[in-house]
Amino acid sequence: MTTKTTSLTTSAPAKTPVRSCPETFPLPQRGPDPYFGVGRSSYYKFESLGLLRLIRLRKPGNLRGKV
Repeated sequence: MTTKTTSLTTSAPAKTPVRSCPETFPLPQRGPDPYFGVGRSSYYKFESLGLLRLIRLRKPGNLRGKV
């Protein structure tokens, strides 16, 4: 009589949690943002250079809103 034994081994490394970058997030009021470490004024400069596009949320008729 022959017995068959199997052993389960995993050679794949354990997955470490990856912190993904968001597509949109509100600009910080002061200091660097928690995702990329860039300040608010830098985002406005990048927008003027055409490197990114900022989204402004505001009510109809208002000039100011959240960036």
